[in-house]
Amino acid sequence: MIFINQRVDIASNRQEMGGIDDTVSTLNQEFSQVRQKLDITANQSYILSGNLTTIKKDIQSTRSNQENQQNQINMMSGALANNIQEVIQVQGKFSNVENGVEENRLEIRKLNNELLDQTEELSKGMDMMLKDLYVST
Repeated sequence: MIFINQRVDIASNRQEMGGIDDTVSTLNQEFSQVRQKLDITANQSYILSGNLTTIKKDIQSTRSNQENQQNQINMMSGALANNIQEVIQVQGKFSNVENGVEENRLEIRKLNNELLDQTEELSKGMDMMLKDLYVST
């Protein structure tokens, strides 16, 4: 009977060992699945981190390009404002030249009229002298 009890105990122990073995095997499989999921999550995390770094660099590059373009726009608008100021000054000078030309035209017309008057007086004076010369001879 002792042997029977020992055999029953051995069988019971083997059954418990089988149950423990099954439990350990199941836990090992679940651990492997969790490890796989963790590896996948870690890989996705690295990918996302890389993507975020790339996006951040792209944003910085775009911002730098925008700042450069804004600086170029500011320089061009400054140069344009300078050119406009110079055009205004040149227009003012041309206006002065046009006024001077008009004044000269009026003065020339006045001088021409005076010259015509003097020429007419001289012609009359010469005609009188010629008459006096013919009359005295």
